[in-house]
Amino acid sequence: MRQGTVLFIATFFLGGLLTSLLPFLLNQTDFIFFILCTSIAFLSLSAIHLKWRQMKQEKIQHSFVVDCELELFQKIYSLKGFIDTGNECVEPMSQKPVHFLSYKAVSKNLPDDFNEALQKWDAKDPYQLGMFPAYVYPKIRILTLST
Repeated sequence: MRQGTVLFIATFFLGGLLTSLLPFLLNQTDFIFFILCTSIAFLSLSAIHLKWRQMKQEKIQHSFVVDCELELFQKIYSLKGFIDTGNECVEPMSQKPVHFLSYKAVSKNLPDDFNEALQKWDAKDPYQLGMFPAYVYPKIRILTLST
């Protein structure tokens, strides 16, 4: 709906612009009139083609966004997920695929002790996990990623 409105308004102003330019164009030689009209047509078609490609790309990207549910600490969270077809990261022990999520997406709902442990965790010493609560500690796996 929004794109249709923008197209209607742009067409309205472009039509008004062409109408106001008509007296100027009619006073030109046939060759200049042809060049100007061809330029306007080329620029318009180029803009339409560019917008069409952007819309097609957005549609493709949107097809990879899914609604998903995450169960963490006996709570279920509804999140938006992005299917990364190039993700080949697996958990080393079970060889199951790894899912990445944004800390911002779940930080407000995490238990306080787990949240504090995440804040204290040092990426420079990743195997030091003593700050995590006992109910989480056995489930933590450190993964090395190379992107």
